[in-house]
Formats: sequence, C-alpha cells, structure tokens
Amino acid sequence: TNLPEPPHDNTYLHWLYGNRREVRNAAKRSVNPHLSFMTNNFMIPKSILQRIPFNENIKGYGHEDTLLGYELMKNKVPVKHIDNPLLHIGLQDNRDFLDKSREGVKNLAFINNYLDNGADLAKMVRLLKAYRILRRFGLCGPFASTFEWIRKPLEANLMGKKPKLQYFDLYKLGYFCLNRHQA
Repeated sequence: TNLPEPPHDNTYLHWLYGNRREVRNAAKRSVNPHLSFMTNNFMIPKSILQRIPFNENIKGYGHEDTLLGYELMKNKVPVKHIDNPLLHIGLQDNRDFLDKSREGVKNLAFINNYLDNGADLAKMVRLLKAYRILRRFGLCGPFASTFEWIRKPLEANLMGKKPKLQYFDLYKLGYFCLNRHQA
C-alpha cells in the first residue's frame, strides 16, 4: 500500500498507518521474514497450506496472517519476500478503520490465548511485547483503568484530521488490556 499523497478526508488514519507501518520493501521484510508475513499478497504451495492451514477459529478481521506466519516459522517453512506492491481501491474511513482495528485486537487476544501467551509470538507483534511488559510489572489493570478514562480523547484524535500513530498504539494497547482485564 503506498499512496504518495495523503488524503484530505476522513480516511487519513488508514492512509497514515499503511504508509508508516505497513509499507516496507522486500529487503526490509526479509530481515525477519515471518514477522513481516501478510496474507494480502502471497503465494504458497497447496501442500504446505494443507499441512498448515488457516485457523478457522479466527473470526472477522485481523491477525489471521500473524498466526499463519507464526505457524510457518514454527514449522521452519521459509518465506521469501518480493517487491509486489498492493494498491488499495479505497481506504476505510477513520471510524471503520478503528472498528476493524478493535476487531483485530480481539483476534490477537484470541491467538495469544490459543498459544498460551506465547513468548515467540510477542517477539513478532509489538502490541503483545508491550502487553507482556505491563503484565510483568502488574500494570495491566491500572493501564486498562487509565484507558477507560482517556479513551474518548484518544478516539477524538484518531477521528480527527491529523491523528497520531503513537495515540493509535496506546489505544490498541489499552483496548487489549481492557479486554484481557475484564475477561
């Protein structure tokens, strides 16, 4: 995904996230090939996908590619990245992108439980790495409580004309902790 010019409408958050976090050339993705695995543009032999299928328990949007990349890594299946850019035919508006992101966070929590809080997965996903640090110091509950207090101001920024990705990171971490703390 690489749209060089930022949009001047309510799709800016999706554009910003895609350009700052998802767009990486093959050389950068190849440094940690399983960590960078995304299913929006890949080829895999049928025999491997039959042996290591998508987990059908993951519902909705988000992180099914994270789990498949993790499973490929655990099974020592090599991943080769090529430069083959993906172009969006349309960006999601900020509200829809935030809704999908929350759905992705829920799926990540499911995967984390499925893998029994897998330390290897935390090496692949920054959100889980941050969560594990908070958990280690007993700060998930306080962070979840703080998130409830700052959630609306974070959402206001993320829905605005110039959202900050650091706030988006805090939002996802807070949402993850809140859901884990309430579970």
